[in-house]
Amino acid sequence: MPPRAAWTRQSRSLVQRIERATIRAIGERSGARILVGVSGGPDSAALLIALRERSERLGWQLAAGHVDHGIARPALRAAFASAAEGLAERLAIPFVCTAVDARAEAEREGAGLEAGARRARYRALERIAREEDAAYVAVGHTMNDQAETVLMHLVRGSGLDGLAGMEPLTALPGAGANAARLLRPLLGVRRSQALDLCRAWRVSPVDDPANIDRRFTRNRIRHEILPALAAINPRIVEALARTAREATSDRRTLDELTATALEQVAAGSGGGGVVGLDTEALRALAPGLRARVLRAAVAAAGGPPPSAERTEALLHLVERGSGQVQCEGLIEATLRRDRVRLAKTT
Repeated sequence: MPPRAAWTRQSRSLVQRIERATIRAIGERSGARILVGVSGGPDSAALLIALRERSERLGWQLAAGHVDHGIARPALRAAFASAAEGLAERLAIPFVCTAVDARAEAEREGAGLEAGARRARYRALERIAREEDAAYVAVGHTMNDQAETVLMHLVRGSGLDGLAGMEPLTALPGAGANAARLLRPLLGVRRSQALDLCRAWRVSPVDDPANIDRRFTRNRIRHEILPALAAINPRIVEALARTAREATSDRRTLDELTATALEQVAAGSGGGGVVGLDTEALRALAPGLRARVLRAAVAAAGGPPPSAERTEALLHLVERGSGQVQCEGLIEATLRRDRVRLAKTT
């Protein structure tokens, strides 16, 4: 740990806030095993520092995992890996590094490079968590990331689920039911505060030049849209984060209603990820709830959340009474004899 003289009142307060956020998400679980995704940048470095500072008192068992996406030039990738490993070594935390081919993953899935890299990273972290027997994968998403995410969803025409942004504790994208959970203890922390904690620790994280590349939507929002909105409301980041929290509360209520409704309309569901729905029961639901039930049914069949276009196609399928709809993740919805059948095609 760093000399206590290096700590400021602000850095001590920040560590306490991160501790409280973690406890709110996972409870006071002594012995909880947490894999921290460490990129070599400031946000994940601050997260690792804060969790390490509290780990002995709370009995958390930490490991650090670094994923090399294979995208940046070799020197930069080596710098990120070295920074991540160096911090883990300084903190006496076990360190695991793995590499993925994000470009190949994106091409295979027909996704953009940014989305493909994110999915590849989560899959890699899930594998490491399984090897380390970790119940949680903690990542360094900050309040700024939350604000950017809300705006990204807003400009794409997202509904309530998009406005809810990222949750403090959720399932790892694409992982099974028994996989580690995704933990985000920094959603109440601004990016500048994470950097301040790194300075207090005399840590020099690596700057990613990709973060200023305005070809990416998130970077245009970060460097153009948010500064423009800050001229209207200097606390726009906090305001958007508050919007996400309130939308999350509403979404959880709707999720409970959706789960109940899905059970009520289920018909002839079989094993192996096959889901059956009663068409007449679906039509009796309010339109908004009907859409959420169909999206939940796609998830139950093993697919990713359907796009707005595919959701609309599913609604039309129910209305017209026959036909097929192809959804993302190779999920096919077929309506015959007053039953909608959702299953993954081979």
